[in-house]
Order: sequence, then structure tokens, then C-alpha cells
Amino acid sequence: MPRPKTLGEWPVLPGEKLAVVEEFYPGPWTIEGDGNIYSTVTGLASIDQRRRMVLVRPLTKTPIVIEAGDVVIGKVTGVQDKMAIVSIIEVKGKRLPNPFTGALNIAESSTRYERSMMDVCRMGDFVKAKVINTRNRLPILSTIGRELGVIKAFCSKCGRELIAKSGSLHCPNCGNKEIRKISSDYGTLRRGAP
Repeated sequence: MPRPKTLGEWPVLPGEKLAVVEEFYPGPWTIEGDGNIYSTVTGLASIDQRRRMVLVRPLTKTPIVIEAGDVVIGKVTGVQDKMAIVSIIEVKGKRLPNPFTGALNIAESSTRYERSMMDVCRMGDFVKAKVINTRNRLPILSTIGRELGVIKAFCSKCGRELIAKSGSLHCPNCGNKEIRKISSDYGTLRRGAP
């Protein structure tokens, strides 16, 4: 065991014993087991004497994990009659270096009856959705809710970005009108976002 009673920081690896629970409480990035406190990450351990706590400051980035309840932003990469495939690019406001694949079922797309996923979203659209299930490592998404749904869409005739007007989407270039499940946040996706 390293020097738990000294002040300052010392390097630790995951699983390394830091202290015993009789002396200190487990702090951030630590775990208690068998009466001992262990590091859960590679980092620098330190003692907070005032709170009698041992903690670790991570030196590596922690991976982003998608969990039920998370709000995500993704690009629709495939649309079938009753389901859409979404490439998730942002979770909890953090951009992902490598996208996750999620699925949006028509039953979880809206509170009203939708005949086809083409009335909910189309290929190339950006959607804001909530993760409702992560079993089998495939995030299942929902766009039920006022703030959830399509946040950026493109005209299926000319490819220009559509503008939301009176509950539908209009193309400023060719005048085409299209239907989607539009989010109240439509048009807020940052410029330059893929």
C-alpha cells in the first residue's frame, strides 16, 4: 500500500489498494471492498484530511457510456417502414469520437399514430432522442416529448435545409413541404455539425 497518510499526490493504477476503511472514506474514483479502498482508474491519489477521504484524480479520459434516460443527438442513417437506425454522435452534450448505433421504433416515435417512419424522420435527418433501453448493447431511442424529434432536416427534392413553419417543414429553395416529428428545438443544431 502506498503512503495514505502523507499529503500530496501519488500515482496509482486501477485496483491498487489506497487505504483501509477504518481510517478513510472512499472518495471519487475509488471503490470499497473487503475493508479496503481501491482505485478504479489510473491517476493521482490524494488524501482530503478535513473529510477523512481518499480520492483519485483520473489521468486518462473516461469512456462515455450511454445509459437509459440519456438525451442524445444522432443522424438517421437508415429508415424502414416501422424503424429507423440512428448514428448517435452526441450524449449528454458531449461529442462522441466514435458514434454508437441506436434504433428508433415507430411505436416510440410519437404519442399520435404514425403510419410510416417516413412521417417521423428520413435518412440524413438529425434527431434529438431519449435512450429508453440499453439491453443487448443497442440503445433503443424514443422521440416522444415536445423537445424530442427532428432538429435538422433536408429537402428530399433539392437537398437544402428545411425551415420549420406551422408544424411542417418547408424548403426555401424549391417550395417543397415535408412532414416529420419536429422537435421544439428544431434549428438549434450548431452550424458545422455533421
